[in-house]
Amino acid sequence: MKKILAVILIVFNTAVAQIVMPEVFSDNMVLQQNAEVAVWGKGEPHSKITVSCSWLSEKITTECNDSGDFIVRVKTLNAEREKQYSLSVTDKTSTVEYDDIVFGEVWLAGGQSNMAFELKKSKDADISDNENIRFYYAPHNYYEGYKVKEKGQWIKSGSGMTGRVSAVAYHFAMKLQKDLDVPVGIILCYKGGTPVESWMSMETLEKCGEHSAVWEFFNKRVPADYESAYQKYLADKKAGGEVKPVEPYGWRNYKRPTGLYELMLKPLIPYTVKGFIWYQGEGNAARAKQYQTLFPALIEEWRNEFSVPQAPFIFAQLPIYEHPNFKYAAWAELRESQLLTAQTVENTAMAVILDAGDKNDLHPTDKFPVGQRMALAAEGIAYGKDIVFRSPEISRVTVNDNRVILYFSIFGSEGLAFASDCGFEVVLKNGTALSVKAVILDKDKIEIFCNFCDDIQQIKQVRYGWANYFEPCLTNKDGLYASPFRINVE
Repeated sequence: MKKILAVILIVFNTAVAQIVMPEVFSDNMVLQQNAEVAVWGKGEPHSKITVSCSWLSEKITTECNDSGDFIVRVKTLNAEREKQYSLSVTDKTSTVEYDDIVFGEVWLAGGQSNMAFELKKSKDADISDNENIRFYYAPHNYYEGYKVKEKGQWIKSGSGMTGRVSAVAYHFAMKLQKDLDVPVGIILCYKGGTPVESWMSMETLEKCGEHSAVWEFFNKRVPADYESAYQKYLADKKAGGEVKPVEPYGWRNYKRPTGLYELMLKPLIPYTVKGFIWYQGEGNAARAKQYQTLFPALIEEWRNEFSVPQAPFIFAQLPIYEHPNFKYAAWAELRESQLLTAQTVENTAMAVILDAGDKNDLHPTDKFPVGQRMALAAEGIAYGKDIVFRSPEISRVTVNDNRVILYFSIFGSEGLAFASDCGFEVVLKNGTALSVKAVILDKDKIEIFCNFCDDIQQIKQVRYGWANYFEPCLTNKDGLYASPFRINVE
């Protein structure tokens, strides 16, 4: 019907616009269950729009504004397995229809290359034929005028495209779908190599006071003759070779601040979601202090933009990796910034995935524990399950009677445990770092012993895992690894 009407419009009235819907609406889509979901699009200014849903007895009508934009809220039902619905959007000349819609739990997966790491390349690459797990792959659009290679669409797990989806998101969805027994939809919106500011708006960067700093960091990397450098990059890319050419920084580079927010994330707003999962931080490791401001600002913006101000936001802490470009503990500092975010921003949870790292590989192939721990956290904070999902976190340190005692928050676990011989460090007031022994005193207390300290009162700081790569050893009795930390002795 839609194609026939399009021909009539061309012949009789080329000035009349047809309905244009966001690509995130397609057959096979998952709508958040039991919610007022957003349905929006564009039509002729001031034209009447009718939204018809197979699960509702009454139609919903609205009118396009001066710019032709419209939005309505549609009530969805509780999820039922193997039950599909349809939805149509109509104006006076055209109709757009969507079939095989299911209600379930919708999450948005964002971040950089370790979130983007494809399922088919991962260690656990078995793909389930499960129509109750569905993915929407947001088209990669890097700059205005970029030729987007493919349209976005919802796909079912088991289709030919499933191997391309995020391995982390896949394992997250698999556990959620199994444990909740409802359909799960994941919107995939990520790009390798991106810093956090690529996914934030100009307004938010200005509001949090980092606008000038992030643009300065970017602009000083732009070559003086950017156009020549870019044309050489294209020529080298076309020629091929063993060494992959690196795209120069400039206005086309997807790493620029706000770029992918505008071109990849914004077209998805305000699709109704339950929450967010995030795996990123590698691209900001050199600016860990700044990340303490940027990351919470991104969380607040995404929640507000998607009209879910208290939505669960679950993220992975960086794993262990011996980064060749950092001669200092840059990843440890970034992990600390992530820990601070988990401790200070409400309704967030951090999946500690130290053991899922690889000493020599920035992109470890074992994504199963990452997705599983994120799903565990989702079940705890989003679905209210009485489970242990938070890793142990340092809370305070005391020095009394020549004893150094560390106190931990264990979040319902039965207590702390050592997965192997566990070494901590102390930093003395003169700057010297010394390895120390640690003994578990109680379920939430550890005592450290500094055999080489002449005076225990000279201890300035206690650290655990303060390196880009180390052998993680401290867990709770549920097997969740503790976050690395450094804590000053008062």
